[in-house]
Amino acid sequence: MTGRVLAGSQDRPSVFADPSVIVDIDRVSGIVNGTTNYILSAMAEDGRGYEEALSEAQRLGYAEPDPADDVSGRDAAFKTAILASLAFGERIPPWEVECIGIEAVSTEDVATATSRGEVIKLIGSAQRVDGVVRAKVEPQSLDADHPLAGVNGVTNAIFIEGPSVGRLLFTGPGAGGQATASAMLGDLIQVASRGRVPRQRSPHDPKPKRQVLHR
Repeated sequence: MTGRVLAGSQDRPSVFADPSVIVDIDRVSGIVNGTTNYILSAMAEDGRGYEEALSEAQRLGYAEPDPADDVSGRDAAFKTAILASLAFGERIPPWEVECIGIEAVSTEDVATATSRGEVIKLIGSAQRVDGVVRAKVEPQSLDADHPLAGVNGVTNAIFIEGPSVGRLLFTGPGAGGQATASAMLGDLIQVASRGRVPRQRSPHDPKPKRQVLHR
């Protein structure tokens, strides 16, 4: 895989580097904020309330002292805008991404989803509708067999669907000191090189996983 950091230490999927692939992507979606994914995972797996799960994320260094950008979905909206721009080959401003955070997700919501065999995730997604790219971030209740449903903790994932690429799932760490440091280092390298030299992976970078799913 090649490319820049998008979600934590996760690389941009290399399919975005091929212009011929861009027109063949139908939809791109993902879990692009490790903090909110950790909170929702803790609520589902351990039965914790939102505030308790948030406090635990802060104690472990997965959430900032002021977690507003994460829990409101704003951080995910910026990343979804980048993801949409890469996938569809046109600039999508972050303020055009519809955004709903996880602050209102309750233990009752999580329990109801679990009883139906579903799981709640904060999903950033984009697709072209009537010639216009529509992007949004919102909590979604996913069936247990959805490729993103099993992505837990601080892990991030990007799910790409299209006639040429099929169904691709990319995963990698998305929160915490190592992931954040790797992402920041990648940004600095890109700025210093002014885009002349693509960032090469460090042996110390967590390796994202690529999974080709059956159609």
